Amino acid sequence: MLKKTLAACAILLSSHAIAESAPDCSLDKDKKIISNLFLSLENTNHSSYAYKLIDKNSVYTITLLSSTKANKNEKTYLMERRSKQNGDDKVYEPTKAQYMETNIYKQYYKIDFPGEESIIAEFYSIPHYCAVDLKNIYFISSAVEGFTPSFLDNTSTPY
Repeated sequence: MLKKTLAACAILLSSHAIAESAPDCSLDKDKKIISNLFLSLENTNHSSYAYKLIDKNSVYTITLLSSTKANKNEKTYLMERRSKQNGDDKVYEPTKAQYMETNIYKQYYKIDFPGEESIIAEFYSIPHYCAVDLKNIYFISSAVEGFTPSFLDNTSTPY
């Protein structure tokens, strides 16, 4: 009986750990990435991308590049930004609890359109909810091929 109880506890604890991890939103099942990008780009000089994102014939891929826990300063910035967007200079206690007592993850997603610029978008997600906030959108329009000397030339380095 003890073994069964310990096994059940281990399963419950491991599922809680999974529940509190950052989501991978690259499948964009609820279209939060696409809709947030569309709303942010629609009335800018990048509106052509906005409409490509919602065009049913468009082909693009979304890839999660990185995901890290937001630190206290990032959470504070997001919380204050949300209050200002709501027309308040003051941050109220429910908003503080919502931001400061929740695991928030800063995630970078790459959106690739074949043969065109790529977009890298900086989203914030919480466990079980993708792309709850969007901070920056970067357009990658060109690349330069890098050069590294042969690794044999660097044999004196301590690495």
